[in-house]
Amino acid sequence: MSKTQELSVNKNTEYELLVKQIYEEILLDENKNDIKVEHNKQVQGKSGQFHQIDFYWECNVAGDIYRFAVECKNYSKPVSIGKIRDFHGVLIDIGTINGIFVSTSGYQAGAKKHTDYHGIILKEARSPKNEDWDGLVKTINVNINCIVPRYHLNINIIMDFDECFKNGIFKTKEEVQNTCILQAQNMHDVNIYDSNKNVINILSSIASSFQGANG
Repeated sequence: MSKTQELSVNKNTEYELLVKQIYEEILLDENKNDIKVEHNKQVQGKSGQFHQIDFYWECNVAGDIYRFAVECKNYSKPVSIGKIRDFHGVLIDIGTINGIFVSTSGYQAGAKKHTDYHGIILKEARSPKNEDWDGLVKTINVNINCIVPRYHLNINIIMDFDECFKNGIFKTKEEVQNTCILQAQNMHDVNIYDSNKNVINILSSIASSFQGANG
């Protein structure tokens, strides 16, 4: 066997295994029971002759066994009616088996008529072409403009000096101002006191809570 023939055989075998894998995934996804899939299977016909099947699969549906013989052709041209007739003859000799023909290049008109009449399923397994997308959506572009709100928080504190003086927190207005200015100059935060002169919060904490609430 020449190197060219070996490459052709390898490509054909790879194609058969690819189609086999696709069908296995489909069968598993459809939750078929008792799935049995075999590559390059020899099946004996009613004539006593053994036929090579590219891959064979069967499954149990409601207690009934369904059998399928799958023929794969890695061709550069559409499959002719002659190849379909040969496959049909194999199916007739085996009996009680369904036929699926898979190719990379489509089928001639006569081949399609023959399979339509005799119930053979035709499939194509290949890389997509541009014309396959005619009438279909191939690409969806989505543009999203996001607006992130930003808030600048300005806090004005209005002091109730009468209340402060009454509770003895500060004695004069100047004491309040001096305390805030002193803390700011020393890089300290401004404390918020309760009526007992206990620090209950600091100004930066209040500002942070407002900023967090506003995103």
